[in-house]
Amino acid sequence: YNYPLTNPAAEELYGINSSGVMKLVNPVADHQTQMRTALLPHFVQTIKNNQKITFEFRVFELGRIYYKVNDGKTTEPHKLIVGLSTEKTQLGDAFFQLKSHVFNLLIRLQIPDIRWEPLGEQRSKYQHQHIAAAIYSNDHLLGTIFSFSPEYMDKLGLKEDVCLAELDFDKMFVLEKLDYVYKEPPK
Repeated sequence: YNYPLTNPAAEELYGINSSGVMKLVNPVADHQTQMRTALLPHFVQTIKNNQKITFEFRVFELGRIYYKVNDGKTTEPHKLIVGLSTEKTQLGDAFFQLKSHVFNLLIRLQIPDIRWEPLGEQRSKYQHQHIAAAIYSNDHLLGTIFSFSPEYMDKLGLKEDVCLAELDFDKMFVLEKLDYVYKEPPK
């Protein structure tokens, strides 16, 4: 679990939209002046800390993000972020490993009609140009899965091959679920 307080510089590094930010009236520290609007910045730090020990691991965080909507009310949706770090072998190897894990999770949650679409021009500046996809169930966007661009790997101090998936956890539980049909086994 990462701390829910952050600062604007940590989120600006990833181009995270700063609208609706909940700033603290009396912050305790300079690096904790607002509530987080994304799990990504602190999660990348978690990956860097784990890479000091080993390059082969999987990690996840399920947590809330905080922001104000247009009418001034606050909202606190649950987000799930999953990361995979592995030694670099082939380009995109970590992506396909993580894609398999995410697909298995979505199947286990009975999410129907899962499809993956390349992000293309909709990708963020930290996402790899060719190794990034949006995850859909029917027409509902569930999240994204991506590797970091080489520039951001260097900028963030990440090593080897790192891939992340960001999912809207709340949306996964309001979707209509697949119905499993069970049959009696043959005698």
